[in-house]
Amino acid sequence: MYKEMRRVEPALSALRRATDLSPEHRDPREALIATLLDSGRYQEIVNEGKLLVKLAPRSIFARDVLSLAYMQLGQTDKALRVVGELIWLDPLNPDHYLKRAMLLQQQGNVRNAVGEYTRVLEMAPEGSDAVSVAAEALETMDDRQLQQILLLASDDQLFQWKALHDPAEAVQERGYHLTPHGLEKLQYLLTQQTVHPSTAFSSAYIRLYN
Repeated sequence: MYKEMRRVEPALSALRRATDLSPEHRDPREALIATLLDSGRYQEIVNEGKLLVKLAPRSIFARDVLSLAYMQLGQTDKALRVVGELIWLDPLNPDHYLKRAMLLQQQGNVRNAVGEYTRVLEMAPEGSDAVSVAAEALETMDDRQLQQILLLASDDQLFQWKALHDPAEAVQERGYHLTPHGLEKLQYLLTQQTVHPSTAFSSAYIRLYN
């Protein structure tokens, strides 16, 4: 009733009392965590989530909220560990792999993030939200890397030659990880070079990003 009235503090007090009275029951604690989530109290969610995992070791809900709380608190390593547990408990759910991809991307681990987003595209139903998010993320990562790769190729003729003949190996040698579509886009842009290299790549950059 307090939640319906949007009176968060009394609702939290009632739910905390419920968990004190019934510490062995998961429903009051799940309701408490859900209310904490509505108010963005992530450290408290971590504390309650850990207790819920002890109470219900296979709880998907507990790990979902724990991973979110850790991510919001900037503790991506802990969030990744919890998402790993989600995947172990529920390996056919593409949403868990999407969470892992987002966390890896947040860490700057492009190579593994690309792999996880690609896995989501393979697993999730066509037209689903997961597919849309994964496809958009892959395109964004491709475009950001292509900006750097085009500039690099304009200054490094040897790299430019390698990228034209074997783009996958060339970009990986420099620490970039493009999707197959990104590699095709790169090779197309490189083959458009018909003038002085610096001018050609400037033109390619403009065509692609403007």
